[in-house]
Amino acid sequence: MPIHSSGPSFLRHLFPLLISSLVLLLSLGATFGVWKNAEADLERNLKIDFDFRVREIIDRIEQRMAAYEQVLLGVKGLFMSSDHVDRNEFRIYVDTLKIDRNFPGIQGIGFSVVVPSHDKDKHIADIRNQGFPDYSIRPEGERDIYSSILYLEPFVDRNLRAFGYDMYSEPVRRKAMADSRDLSQTRISGKVILVQETDEAVQAGFLMYLPLFRDNVTYESVEERRSNIVAWIYAPFRMDDFMAGVGGERASDLNLEIFDGVTMTEEARMHSSSSEALSSLYYLNTIRTIDIDGHAWTLAVSPGASFKQRISLDKPRYIAAAGATLSVLLATIIWQLASGRARALALATEMTRELRESEARFRQMADSAPVLIWISGADSRCFWFNKVWLDFTGRTLDQEKDNGWLEGVHPDDRQRCIDCYLDHFNRREPFRMEYRLRRFDGDYRWIDDHGVPRVDDHGNFSGYIGSCTDITERRQVETILRTHSEALTRSNADLEQFAYSVSHDMRQPLRTIAGHLHLLELGLAEQLDEDNKENLAFALDGAKRMDAMIVSLLDYSRVGRKTEPKICMETRESLNEALKFLEVEIEEKRADVVVQGDWPVLSASRDELTRLLQNLIANAIKYHDSEEVPHVTVVSTEHAGIWRVRIADNGIGIDPKQIDKLFQFFSRLQSRARFDGNGMGLALCRRIVEHHGGRIWAESEGEGKGSTFVFEIPLAQNNASD
Repeated sequence: MPIHSSGPSFLRHLFPLLISSLVLLLSLGATFGVWKNAEADLERNLKIDFDFRVREIIDRIEQRMAAYEQVLLGVKGLFMSSDHVDRNEFRIYVDTLKIDRNFPGIQGIGFSVVVPSHDKDKHIADIRNQGFPDYSIRPEGERDIYSSILYLEPFVDRNLRAFGYDMYSEPVRRKAMADSRDLSQTRISGKVILVQETDEAVQAGFLMYLPLFRDNVTYESVEERRSNIVAWIYAPFRMDDFMAGVGGERASDLNLEIFDGVTMTEEARMHSSSSEALSSLYYLNTIRTIDIDGHAWTLAVSPGASFKQRISLDKPRYIAAAGATLSVLLATIIWQLASGRARALALATEMTRELRESEARFRQMADSAPVLIWISGADSRCFWFNKVWLDFTGRTLDQEKDNGWLEGVHPDDRQRCIDCYLDHFNRREPFRMEYRLRRFDGDYRWIDDHGVPRVDDHGNFSGYIGSCTDITERRQVETILRTHSEALTRSNADLEQFAYSVSHDMRQPLRTIAGHLHLLELGLAEQLDEDNKENLAFALDGAKRMDAMIVSLLDYSRVGRKTEPKICMETRESLNEALKFLEVEIEEKRADVVVQGDWPVLSASRDELTRLLQNLIANAIKYHDSEEVPHVTVVSTEHAGIWRVRIADNGIGIDPKQIDKLFQFFSRLQSRARFDGNGMGLALCRRIVEHHGGRIWAESEGEGKGSTFVFEIPLAQNNASD
């Protein structure tokens, strides 16, 4: 009998513990899964952005080299169009190019003539007679063929050192010059040290060569080209100068090293950016080999110091912290309220299911396509397509013209494409449309087509000219990002609803506990000794702090859901309300609060903005030594569409190593005995700022040196943030 009577009682006491433990494990497991998914999503986002930046910088290098090749072709055209180009004509032509402004990195444009050994003495004498008495071909020595740099503009400073230099005498330069001559094409050299270099700030260099043949004829055979070569048009480059500006405004996002050829040795290194690589993102590191005019460069690219700052890395940590906190709260409620275990378990199960469904799929973007160009006549028929278009479709001009190109448009898009074109054609208006076009391999690619009306010399309409770009990767990325955004929004909404429900349901039992403790304190006041009275007071104080903590969690979960909707409002009015709520604290502490700057009109939630300013100013007044008078400065500024508020104080300051913890849940840097509070105030501030599309941070030089809290909110906000 004792065994049978005690068994049910034991199970009744054990059951809430088992259920709460099970819920805790399930919730932590779900949190771990969501956290891992968030980490994976973050890595995919970083990978997509990093690969895009790598492709962008490679494209810029190739485009810059293509532009410089066009410069040399222009100079070649100058020589081919004239019987003789003297030094003054060459200088005038190069001056008009303004290479120092339009072509960064190029050291100059030169003309190096071929000098047979039997004409060497006559050649030197002729140049000396032109006003250069010290001229000679360098380096000295007997060779079958000489080359000499005769023209090099601008002919000043470093470039004077190259006058008369025989580039054909140096093996690396000679290979590029010989290949350029034999192939009748532009070629670049391997890594060299330019003769223009001095002893200071030496850079690796390379040269670009374009051959010029006798009688301005392009000879068919290699032997003919070797026999009729008369000169090379060339351009020297210092590698670091060449790379300046290639990375654009976000150059510090990437740490870039460039090596000559396909081996990555110290001897082959041509360029290294100064950005510090991030070891934590090592998995993004990539090596690419590109072909520049028949010469290979190897690029080693890794994420730079600023790359990590452009994407928020805090979301997984927030999910883990919120999930762990909510898991503990849920388990505590179920343990205390065994009667509600079925409802809580169902809620936890539903949360787990919803969170697992939030995983997003990301696919890697393909390389961007080149520009396709077409021209139509006044009869609406297309009669010309550029080579890029024909290479893209794999068809001939005869096949594409007279609107034969429509055969390559996807059947589902063809009629829409025709209707759009004819509608704008009849109105003589520019148009833009997107459709799928069949590539040479049979694959359909999305095309963004821009058409602009053409007019002849008399102002008469003569048709259209259009340019097209491949936007397949962009559409894929937009779909992926939209899917991820919707899933992440659902996940955050579920977590917020869960926090609100748990916090709201937990207040009632806490009030009951606090009420009964207070009754015990009153009823047993004369029967308890001092120790028991102190213990009872501690218990009552703990219940009150727990209730205050739940109220803070409720406030946190209400942001964006239970607060006033965003309206167009004067921000100074919210500041005035906050200062009115703080009148007692300001008077008690004899605080000096100074307000400066212009306070703009903003679309915001009035009570949230007031709460934000009230919390930050209250903290600036609160955290001071008892004998110190608080001085608080509140400064409002606007710049580039951003509203910034700085709240500075002369208080106890913050250890810079602890600043990252300030905005976390229940984070306290000071003991409760010194300053009261539950550690949720700054987390609530961060929540309000992020709800308005902004960001918040803290600054301090150290303990005892005061602190400054800064938040920024865009003046023009997207309603999606609601």
